[in-house]
Amino acid sequence: MDDLQVIDGIVSAACDLVAVGLNERIQSWFDDGLLDPMSIDRKWVAKCMATTFEASRQVTLEGGKRYVRDVEAEMGWWASFQEERPRSSEPLYPLSNPRSDRAGRLPFDALAPVETVVRSAPKVGRNDPCPCGSGKKYKKCCGDG
Repeated sequence: MDDLQVIDGIVSAACDLVAVGLNERIQSWFDDGLLDPMSIDRKWVAKCMATTFEASRQVTLEGGKRYVRDVEAEMGWWASFQEERPRSSEPLYPLSNPRSDRAGRLPFDALAPVETVVRSAPKVGRNDPCPCGSGKKYKKCCGDG
């Protein structure tokens, strides 16, 4: 991204926020030729800067987004802003196994041993004939390929 696009972005954001304090600097960028008049022009900037901040917050943006009017009211429902309730010492769910911990995990020695699988017939390769007798390769028949 080149510098002119960055400056265009800054001016656009300043107009969205009605940053009147940047108006003088923005006008100097127009004078120095740092702003692309095809994307941002002086009339648009003047109109944005003339809008009061209160009126700009009333505007609904594209896609239904809107400016936040009251941060406390908007975020007050978040759990981090609620008063902390005392916690019960009782677990939420009764432990099904007396050896399990609070998260319900069993200690390693309480787990059932893993049994090794032993095949009764030799393993069928992907390119071997299918044992069902179709005459196709295993990968095209019963191998779900």
